[in-house]
Amino acid sequence: MKTKVKIILSSSLIIFAVFTSCKKTKSSDSTLLSREPVLPASSYQYNGNVSNETTTLGRVLFYEVQLSANNTVSCGTCHIQALGFSDGKKFSRGLADKLTERNTPGITNEAASRGLFWDSRAQNFEDLVLRPVTNHTEMGILDVNTLTSKLQNIKYYNQLFINAFGDNQVTIERIQLSMASFLSALQRPHRSKYEQGMAKQHANLNTIEQIGMDVFNQKGKCNSCHSLSFGWSDAANIGLELSYIDKGMGGLNGANQEAQEGVFRIPDLYNIALTGPYMHDGRFNTLEQVVEHYNSGVKRHKNLDWRLRNIGPLVNNAMVISDEAQKLNLTDLEKKGLVAFLKTLTDWEYTNDPRYNNPFIK
Repeated sequence: MKTKVKIILSSSLIIFAVFTSCKKTKSSDSTLLSREPVLPASSYQYNGNVSNETTTLGRVLFYEVQLSANNTVSCGTCHIQALGFSDGKKFSRGLADKLTERNTPGITNEAASRGLFWDSRAQNFEDLVLRPVTNHTEMGILDVNTLTSKLQNIKYYNQLFINAFGDNQVTIERIQLSMASFLSALQRPHRSKYEQGMAKQHANLNTIEQIGMDVFNQKGKCNSCHSLSFGWSDAANIGLELSYIDKGMGGLNGANQEAQEGVFRIPDLYNIALTGPYMHDGRFNTLEQVVEHYNSGVKRHKNLDWRLRNIGPLVNNAMVISDEAQKLNLTDLEKKGLVAFLKTLTDWEYTNDPRYNNPFIK
């Protein structure tokens, strides 16, 4: 008798689960069909070389889940405005819940960057924007040309393309231009505590933040890799490993693979307090751990960037760079100060700016 009851209960649960799943699918499909972006009557004003209407189209496309193979993932899924356009995870979940191979970096002032992605493989936004769309893990569109017919069948894009380009023709080039325009608009607006204090010799920083700024610019040599004025980024091997599983730029076809093993893009530090975990593999959860790496954890890799090597006394007026990895020997107060200073690079207005938010969230 007990066995029959168990079987009946199990069967009921299975039927309930299937029914619930079907309801969720129908609800999801219905929501997708009825959703439309909520946009201002007049386009927001954006900085850039193209029209505000083109950038508006790019903003909608950035948050468009129908650019993915199963209509569940958008660029904005992994690049969340409140987190400086990162997602707070070691690795992101893309199509069908698959994990990405690298950490999702934040987005700020990318237009000033010398290379895009962790391995700098894209040199401009037009090249960048469709790579996640066609990546089998991230958004899974196998043939990028199918996007044109897909977008033509979504009613709200008809007017958006007319506004941006004068007619409703959907092309891959227009998709790229629009999305690139939106990414270009994500520029640092110079509203962080640090930047607001530049005109006053940073008198607005408290004592511990001042200590950290001094470490950043002097003892820590952080400014030799990270420009706070222009936001440009370079690439470097920062001694995370003696032998890298992920080769970085050294893993690219056509690269000088041995000389570029472990070389990764150096990110902009704007909003850095919001964009953890840190590094290409998300190995550091906190800024304190990042600071300790540079203080005492840099490995003596053969490709270690010269800026992270010990520098000896001048010989014949020439700088002598050692093969040894740097040891900064920061005090606890200096490390605490450096973390506090990095937090002054946060722009809270940027994380709430309506020009950049998800237009599908009402």
